[in-house]
Amino acid sequence: MIRNYLFVLVAVGAGLLASCATTPKPTPATTPTTPPQAATQPAVPAPSAELSRAKELKAQIAKYNLSNDAPDAYKQGDADLSAGQAAYGSDNATAKTKLDSAIASFEKVLSTGFPIALKSEGAKVDAAQKAALAVKADRAAKSTYDDATSLAAQAQQKQASGVNTVAYDLLDQALAKFQQAEQEAAAARASAQQSINQADTALNQSKTTIEGMQQGLTPNAAPPGGGTGNATSGTTSAASGGGQ
Repeated sequence: MIRNYLFVLVAVGAGLLASCATTPKPTPATTPTTPPQAATQPAVPAPSAELSRAKELKAQIAKYNLSNDAPDAYKQGDADLSAGQAAYGSDNATAKTKLDSAIASFEKVLSTGFPIALKSEGAKVDAAQKAALAVKADRAAKSTYDDATSLAAQAQQKQASGVNTVAYDLLDQALAKFQQAEQEAAAARASAQQSINQADTALNQSKTTIEGMQQGLTPNAAPPGGGTGNATSGTTSAASGGGQ
């Protein structure tokens, strides 16, 4: 009896072990994971200020004809400006880099070229001032001449302060004023000379008229051995004959 009971227990245990071995373990539930997002880069704003500055500097170089004073820097700046404009709006980071480079190159052109341009313009002003003085413009066209000297002095002050664009413009204005003063003085001299010539002509004409009038008022001179002498002699002879 006891054996049978033990046999049953063993059989049940074996069955339980078999069921445990064949039953799959439940898979633990997995929580879906979200892949990490890449860090977003902040959008680069359009470099509008840099674009405006680069264009402004290029315009200054053209206005004062400075590109040949630093040709390599000018070519580099022009190329960078074109590249910056091409990338503008679509790749603002690249556009800004190129435009900053263009600004640096153009500023180099200006710093190299302006001293040369100011020296050349100053020499022109000096020559124009000497030409004006040669025709006494400081007296014959005093107002215009004084304006020119004032502009030239202001140009020197601005150049000393490093305001090259203003200095050049003032020199250009002084040059025009000195040239104007020379023309005014020359015209005044020509007008004065014309008045003198007209006065001389009128004086000569007056002299001729007076001389003609004087000749008309002077009596005719008796010809040598003239009739007046003969008549007197004849009368005297006749008187003498009568007396005899």
